[in-house]
Amino acid sequence: MNAVLLAISLALSLAVAEGIARWTGARPWPSSAPATEPAVYEFDALLGWKSRPGAHLFPTTASHGPLRFTIWPDGSRATGPRAIERATRVVLVGDSFTQGYEVSDEETFAWKLQQQFPAASFRNYGTGGYSTYQSLLRIKLALKGMRSGSTLVLYGLTDYQELRNVGDLSWLIGLSLASYRGHVYVPYCLLGPDGRLVRHPPERYPPWPFRETSAIVNTLEMRYFVFKTRARQQQARPVTERLLASMAHASGGRDAQLVVLLLGTATSHAHYARFLAARGIAFIDCDFPATPDLLVGGIGGHPNGELHTRWADCIAERLQDGLPG
Repeated sequence: MNAVLLAISLALSLAVAEGIARWTGARPWPSSAPATEPAVYEFDALLGWKSRPGAHLFPTTASHGPLRFTIWPDGSRATGPRAIERATRVVLVGDSFTQGYEVSDEETFAWKLQQQFPAASFRNYGTGGYSTYQSLLRIKLALKGMRSGSTLVLYGLTDYQELRNVGDLSWLIGLSLASYRGHVYVPYCLLGPDGRLVRHPPERYPPWPFRETSAIVNTLEMRYFVFKTRARQQQARPVTERLLASMAHASGGRDAQLVVLLLGTATSHAHYARFLAARGIAFIDCDFPATPDLLVGGIGGHPNGELHTRWADCIAERLQDGLPG
C-alpha cells in the first residue's frame, strides 16, 4: 500500500513540475519535420553522412520546380550527362553551396565548369551540411584512389562551416531537427592543450528518453549539452584555420593543388583572404553579395542557378590558363 501511495505521490509531483515547466515557457522536443524532399544522404561512420547514389527527384515547391539531383556511384554529384575520365582531374568539395542544393544538376557551377573545360574531368563531392573537416576527410578519400595525372582540388568555403567544424550546439540541434534528411552524426575538431587539432568521431545531439513528451526532460537534456559544449564556439575560427592548412598539406601530399573558393564568407571574408594569402594557399574570390534575386525563394534560400553561373564564370576566368581545353 505504501508503495502505491509513493508511486501516486511521485506521479502527481512530476505532473505538477511538468505543468510549471510548461507554464514558464519550457517545451518538449519538437517532432522531426515531415519529409518533403527525397533522402539524398545516408550514414557514414567516418564522414557522419554522405550522398546517396541514385537519380533523385525533388518535387515542385513554392520556391522551385522539379529538380534532378543525380549522385554517381562514387558519391559525387553529376557534372554532365555521364562521367568522363581525363588525365587532368578537378575534385570539388564543400557544403550545399558547392553541391548545388535546391538547383538541378545542370545548374550547378560544377556542371557549368565541366562544360567549359571538357578536356578535364570534374567530380563534385560537395555535400549538404559539410564542414571544413568533413571536406578534408572527403579530399583524402577522393585522392587516395586516383591514378597518376594532374589534380586540382577546389574547396568551397562558407561562413557556416566554422561552427560546424567544432560541433557547435546550435548546429547539432539543427541537424537533429532536420533528421528526416538522414544525417545527424557530426565529426568535429577541437584544440588540444598544445594548440594542435584533436579530431573527434561523429557525434550527435543526445536523444534522451521521453524528451518529445516531457518539457522537463528536454530542458535537462539541453542544459547538459550546453555545459558539455560550452567551450567549442570560441575555438571555431582557429580550428578552421588549422583545417585549411591541413587541407593544403593533404592535397600537396597527393601531388594535387588546393584552391579555396570564397563563396559565402560575408562575415569572415577579409579574415580568410588575409589568412590564405599569408599561408600561400591559392584562393579565388567569388563572394558575390547574396541578394534575394540570387537565392532560391529569396532571402534565406540556397544559391539559385544565376548565382551558380556567376560562380562558374568567376572560377573559370582564374582557371583558364591552368586547365586544358
